Amino acid sequence: MFNLEMELHLPYTVDLSQYNQLTNADLAAHIDRMSVAIYDKNVQTDETKAENLAKVEE
Repeated sequence: MFNLEMELHLPYTVDLSQYNQLTNADLAAHIDRMSVAIYDKNVQTDETKAENLAKVEE
């Protein structure tokens, strides 16, 4: 089994889930409310990067 933390030596713990396959409505609602996009392959301007970094640093 691939362990993201051990293999990539990232300083963060992450939980990767496919949003469209979530069956827990409360979890999906929480993600909708609290999540911060750190990358969007369709839109990634310098302004978007700065906004997202500011949210993460809060």
